[in-house]
Amino acid sequence: MRASRVAEGVRVAFGVVQLLAPRHVAGLVGCRPSPTAVTLTRVLGARQVTQGVVLLALDRPGAHRVGGVVDALHAASLVPIGASAHGDDRRLAASDGIVASLFALTEIRLSAGRAPGHPSPVSTSVIAHRSKRSTP
Repeated sequence: MRASRVAEGVRVAFGVVQLLAPRHVAGLVGCRPSPTAVTLTRVLGARQVTQGVVLLALDRPGAHRVGGVVDALHAASLVPIGASAHGDDRRLAASDGIVASLFALTEIRLSAGRAPGHPSPVSTSVIAHRSKRSTP
């Protein structure tokens, strides 16, 4: 199975959970969210599902690059939101920012044609070069 299918499957599943059980999502990070946060979590869930389905359908490096930019912008937008939020809503914004950052990194890796967690061609060539130098 391609790494992009797994990544987007995780995104869609996360989005469905956000849509159907936003209070449970908040509970995972120890929060009791405000009604506004519950609504926003559902909206973000819809965005995750939509983005995941589109990226599953397109599954091209350019699409994953755009997806990474969308996720990075989402993460960046949560900085001022989290700063102005209070109590549990702040914690929820911070945790969502972390998730968005992880999705952004994943999409950028997928746009480069590499699966997350696998070394880049550059790092493997450096390792190979170093091992050749150290061999007597």
